[in-house]
Amino acid sequence: QQQEHQQQQQEPQWFQVAAAEVAPPRNRFHSLHRPRVVQPITRLAFDPAFELLWCGSADGRVTSLALSDDNEQGVPQLVRRARFRVASKPVLSLIPGLQTMTTVTQDAVSLHSAGGVLYSKFYTPERVHDLTCAVVANPMRGELALAGKKPLDKMF
Repeated sequence: QQQEHQQQQQEPQWFQVAAAEVAPPRNRFHSLHRPRVVQPITRLAFDPAFELLWCGSADGRVTSLALSDDNEQGVPQLVRRARFRVASKPVLSLIPGLQTMTTVTQDAVSLHSAGGVLYSKFYTPERVHDLTCAVVANPMRGELALAGKKPLDKMF
């Protein structure tokens, strides 16, 4: 019985979450009767340091969600922590950092605070447009490796 109890403690616990609201907030200029359009999620990333799930959407918005069990039913839910727009194009890559979020779109790489404040934005030169993804190449030096449909002559 003691071995069985130890084995249960060592097994990871998984929670099933039914849904999380990532639709854009209602705008005061929109009619209350017109439904909001939910854009497809194009990227997901998990930040293990702060236990946040980051979602990038097709309309260029980024949303962070955290697990919360502060409700009457005692069932874990994902609650929104931040939501901000990074571009009008789809989010192609999400790279969480220490209290920051680096995003890649077709024509730019942006660095935001975890709350959405823009720190810097680097636009790609015209000959380098059509980025498709990015990955951290050297975390100690903060270097990114970018991939795209056109060849990269130079890193910018």
